Amino acid sequence: NSPQFPALARISIIMNTFACNALLVLFIICSINNTVHGQLSSTFYGKSCPMAFSIVEAEVKQAVAIEKRMGASLLRLHFHDCF
Repeated sequence: NSPQFPALARISIIMNTFACNALLVLFIICSINNTVHGQLSSTFYGKSCPMAFSIVEAEVKQAVAIEKRMGASLLRLHFHDCF
């Protein structure tokens, strides 16, 4: 079962090989530069708004008490928006 167009078959194999190699190189480059260090801090508002954490905590507890699914909704929102 030799192909009708052997030159085209050979070009197709070469292009597929090139595409696979290009994707592999791209993956390696992206993996090497995958170290990002965020500047997140739980004390960010410590001086400008020292009550921020307790205010947010109280509001979230109140929202969850009213609507039990609110905790899951906030968690889902966090992961969709932050990651």
